[in-house]
Amino acid sequence: MSAIGVDHLRVMLIWPWFQPNPATVSEAHLRRLDELMDLGAAHGLDIFLCPLTGWLSGYSFLPPGIAGSDVFQSAAVFERIQGYFQAVLATAAAHGNFLGFDLGNELNVLAPALDPEAGNAWGDNLTGWLRPKMGGRWLVNGIDHRPWFAGQTFDFRHLVSAYDAVTIHAWPMFTSCLMRGGLADAPSVHLSAFLTRLCRHLLRNKGLNKLVWVQEFGCSGLWGSEVEQQVYMRGSVDHAVRAGATWFTWWCSHDIDRIYRFDPLEYDLGLFTADNHPKPLAHLYRDLIREYRDGAACGDNDFDFGGDFAPEVTRQLPPEQWLEQNLETTTWRVFERYLATR
Repeated sequence: MSAIGVDHLRVMLIWPWFQPNPATVSEAHLRRLDELMDLGAAHGLDIFLCPLTGWLSGYSFLPPGIAGSDVFQSAAVFERIQGYFQAVLATAAAHGNFLGFDLGNELNVLAPALDPEAGNAWGDNLTGWLRPKMGGRWLVNGIDHRPWFAGQTFDFRHLVSAYDAVTIHAWPMFTSCLMRGGLADAPSVHLSAFLTRLCRHLLRNKGLNKLVWVQEFGCSGLWGSEVEQQVYMRGSVDHAVRAGATWFTWWCSHDIDRIYRFDPLEYDLGLFTADNHPKPLAHLYRDLIREYRDGAACGDNDFDFGGDFAPEVTRQLPPEQWLEQNLETTTWRVFERYLATR
């Protein structure tokens, strides 16, 4: 990873492995984390840690006895989370390459029907408790697209105000872009830029100046040819840089070995094969890093979202209906207007 110019990792900690019991955090896993931090430093890699995972590659990884809604609404679970973060922080803070915490991976997926006010309060409480302990390191919340498209779990005001950067996950399939064209067509290629401009619009309305992090973008070989994948990667970065995005993190570093059972789309999302060989996308990613590393995000302001734009909260539907529902949201209608200007 370092050899192609990657300068940071976003690392998922599997919550039930690190905290298998309410009263304990695994010393073995903390030692492995300590080793990982050392290895990252040796290769010039800064590290963001995501402790509440939570949700990962199509599976929920929750400790026994905890349901998704408990993460946000149970006082006992909040106390357990505090002990977990405290233990991880004690290990990570000893390392100069520890950038901060992403509270968890797409936590909104755990409780999509949660009232956003409850989600906001949970985020405020956790960051309020954590921030004095962080020594100036970053706190972000790596939600997926649903809060932006469907107003679920957290609202816009909270997402742009409560954290040190605004994160977006710009997946062409799960946002339904692939229902409106191929991987190399405008909806997929412009998605990161659209969400970046939306975040910058919301920040300006609040008088805030924070960076926008394209924290997850990626593509499966099931969604397009090798050439289409490269068009998607190149276009996503080029357009989002012009829109004002500052950080980028491809999902993910490595393919998953097919001896494990996952949804077929999960196996080949990496820059490297499962046995550590760079794929063509890794070479393009290297070129993009070289091209943009020392440049500034442009942040051109050429689209009018209008007023206090916010999505209506939509109800939770089965997965196959959710993709179609995306196309009916306020955010998607604004996205269509945006695409007409590109």
